[in-house]
Amino acid sequence: MDLSDHFERPRLAADIAQKLVHGPASKVIALMGSRGIGKSTFLRQEVVPAIRKLGALVVMADLWGETEKDPADVVTGAVQKALDANESIAARFAHAVGLKGVGFGGLSLAFDHGEAREKRGGLWVYRSMEALSARMRRPIILIIDEAQQMLATERGDSMLYTLKATRDLLNNERGLYGVRTVFTGSDRTKLLMMLGGRHTMYSASQFAFPELGADFLQWVRRKYELPPSADDALLERMFQRAESRPEVLMDAALRIALYGQFEGVSVRHAFERAVDLRLARVHQPFLKAMDPLDPIDDAVLRVVAANPSTIAGFDSRTMGLYRTVVQELDPEWNRAPKRRDIEQSLKRLTALKLMWGSVLGIHMLADPTLAGAMRRAGLLDIVPEIPGRQWPDADEDMDAFIVPSSGAASQTSEDASSGRLAPVDA
Repeated sequence: MDLSDHFERPRLAADIAQKLVHGPASKVIALMGSRGIGKSTFLRQEVVPAIRKLGALVVMADLWGETEKDPADVVTGAVQKALDANESIAARFAHAVGLKGVGFGGLSLAFDHGEAREKRGGLWVYRSMEALSARMRRPIILIIDEAQQMLATERGDSMLYTLKATRDLLNNERGLYGVRTVFTGSDRTKLLMMLGGRHTMYSASQFAFPELGADFLQWVRRKYELPPSADDALLERMFQRAESRPEVLMDAALRIALYGQFEGVSVRHAFERAVDLRLARVHQPFLKAMDPLDPIDDAVLRVVAANPSTIAGFDSRTMGLYRTVVQELDPEWNRAPKRRDIEQSLKRLTALKLMWGSVLGIHMLADPTLAGAMRRAGLLDIVPEIPGRQWPDADEDMDAFIVPSSGAASQTSEDASSGRLAPVDA
């Protein structure tokens, strides 16, 4: 049995790296894909090393991996890490422009007036990125993973304006080497809210994140030495059932490989059960957090989850839904919830990380996949359906960032700049 736990896509990683490093610096790339499909792992383990092989510098901020921090602090931390990795060159420039410390030897890059590390702001990032570009003499690829989190705080929102100014400086100033900005997001509505409204100045081109396909499923079959009855069609259905989450499918495949068919149960049924059990564990912490909720908080969460947009509404119809559901949960609730009740509820749910709040005053489900988990658990059965509501388009209507090659031959660096790549401005 293959002991590796990561399916590598070096050719795809090389294609993406080539496009990011040598594509137009003026364009921001927004890559969108569902939660748990392996975006962050693929970026960290494969795309980032491929970018570095091409000679570019990488600054990557993982906002979902450090949710306890303000997004602005995560970005400054990522810039600090890049400074640390290139200390000798950056230090000389820092001295020339009046910066000190630069994060080396236990010191931290700060301005002469003694600005504390925890109070670093946009100007620090602006000057530090300028230092990296000028002295490293290489393009910078700035990756903000789960970028929609920037809208969750005032400082994060402000940092987006700083990053735009930084991009303009590095891409237009003589002697600087440019920055290519990449935003990824697992919630298309939130990311488009940021790029299509609040921060339209980014003029981002939107693409679907490359998902795992048939080659991954074949790798799973070989890795776990699955029986012949676990054919391509079955694995494809199980991957869809697993919400395209590779770790869920792999865990289920391992159970099938270790325990085989249960008595009187086919491989298909055993696989379905294994996938469902593993998927339930993914959402269990969120569902468990619902147990102690007050009836009004519980009702708000259920109504929002039942809404295709997963946005908390205050229109008369939605307010009526809140009242219907809260009275189902607590028959003693004998009054119509007021807007103030809902607003306070949303604040409490946001503090529990069940809801996501933005600086725009909009609240949404923190993780859109939680809605499916609640539906499967029967928690949305008491929410009346509103006629005419339609689920928003999925990412399938978006262009692929990389157009899959039809040939089986390995792709060269020359191929990477050919027509096999989707145009950035598609």
